[in-house]
Amino acid sequence: MNKKTNIMWGIILILIGILLGGNALNLFKIDIFFAGWTLFIIVPCFIGFFNEKDKTGNLIGFIIGVLLLLAAQKILSFDIVWKLFIPVILVIIGLSMLFKEKVKK
Repeated sequence: MNKKTNIMWGIILILIGILLGGNALNLFKIDIFFAGWTLFIIVPCFIGFFNEKDKTGNLIGFIIGVLLLLAAQKILSFDIVWKLFIPVILVIIGLSMLFKEKVKK
């Protein structure tokens, strides 16, 4: 593991520890682990931003994971998420195609 990966995992573990501790002490109620399956999409994509050269797939996965997390937390409705699913992917792919040449220079 490189230094950036170690720092990222350290931050993630600290945040998880704070969430678990705060929930255990009833300081706040964050039910993020009920919808925790979305974290299996969000966390690897977020780490991929720092480790991989092509970030398009990571951006798509991250945004989809965040939308699904918001839907699971009842901040957005699943209907809206499914309606935005394909348009978001198409916009991200289109933007990456437009700016790929400018980023390489």
